[in-house]
Amino acid sequence: MGSGGRGSRTRIKKRCEDFSRSNAPTDRPKSPGGRALRHPKPWELEVQSYFRDRGCGRAKKRGTRRLLLARRSGVIVAAADTEVSISKDGDGSYVNFFICAVAINVSERGKGGRLARELVQVLKDCAVQKAREGGLPRAKVYGRIDANNEPSVHLVDDMGFELEQMESVHLQTWSTMLGV
Repeated sequence: MGSGGRGSRTRIKKRCEDFSRSNAPTDRPKSPGGRALRHPKPWELEVQSYFRDRGCGRAKKRGTRRLLLARRSGVIVAAADTEVSISKDGDGSYVNFFICAVAINVSERGKGGRLARELVQVLKDCAVQKAREGGLPRAKVYGRIDANNEPSVHLVDDMGFELEQMESVHLQTWSTMLGV
């Protein structure tokens, strides 16, 4: 974590909060019709487009949340589309925390994976938080990764995820079960 103001490093605030919450500045730009635009920063529009193409889908499913994961100097640098549900197996009920998509600002990409590692940890923490809120003892965190995306495959492998399923030649499902 940066020290907030020294050199080019700035503090990244990471938290698990609904992306739709009103965190936007009050001086939001207006559309030609005079309506306040929801996401004033260009990258936020890029994120919305990314989620439409790769996220949980256009239809808002029950349990689907858009999470703001990190800000740097007030600018959103990472967000995720997640789907939360309750599942049951032989050991009882648990939270199913599916990571549909993660978007990282292009200005933050290719910097050694530090932000990506922190974001995966934030998502794991969010899943545990959901399990605690629901009084459940476990949370399963999982997502699909393109097998050709070697940095992401190495990252989740290093962070305790296991390859659960090969859905196609290129698509893999990785998961981890966390105790609360």
